[in-house]
Amino acid sequence: MKKITALMTGDIKNITRDPAFIMLFMAPVIILLFLRFLVPVFSEIISEKTGFSVVPYYDFIVLFFSFLPVSMAGVLAGLIIIDERDEGLIMYYSVTPIARKGYMLNKVYFFGIAGFVWSFLIFLLNGLYYFPFWLSFITSCLYALTTLVLALFLSVYAGNKVEALALSKFAGIIITGIPLVWFVPWPWKMAAFIFPTAFPAYILAENNTVPAILFVWAAGTAYYAVIIHLFYRMFEKKWQ
Repeated sequence: MKKITALMTGDIKNITRDPAFIMLFMAPVIILLFLRFLVPVFSEIISEKTGFSVVPYYDFIVLFFSFLPVSMAGVLAGLIIIDERDEGLIMYYSVTPIARKGYMLNKVYFFGIAGFVWSFLIFLLNGLYYFPFWLSFITSCLYALTTLVLALFLSVYAGNKVEALALSKFAGIIITGIPLVWFVPWPWKMAAFIFPTAFPAYILAENNTVPAILFVWAAGTAYYAVIIHLFYRMFEKKWQ
């Protein structure tokens, strides 16, 4: 556990020494302030100018923006992995007691927890729409797994940080599951579940019974686990 803590300390140092990383880390605060103070103002202006009310869509707006910090955490984790790969640190860790699994476990702890906390706080403090505490919690748990998906995806397919930033648009594809679940009717809605984000979106978009919600949450967790396992195997194979 002390070795993992030391790796986390290294991640914090990587973030604090790079202004771009600091901006990514501060982005959730900006998003929260935007939702709480600016969206109501813009909503009122739009309503006065066009007669269109944004208020019925506050729940979707919160759900959508609560995913953005998670995707940022995943991109940030991927960039740090690529940085450390280029410096030869991953190969170094692979022959130490930490090993590659311990290295990735650190990313799970640090960036996964960061993604969860950011998302959960936005659900609780957004000031626009209140989701039940337990639904916000399990949705944030699923969202946090996206951090691992994005970090592994970038570390497997990006050759350098420039390629990683280009491939980070993959996060824009993953987020497609949220509006598809929210606005597309059945049976076309089924196509949304190609994207893992459709599962947490469905939990909050539909008035389901508790057993149905727990089933969707379990199915989403299993789907994320399969994707993470496949990407991790590719990561291991690449760095054998």
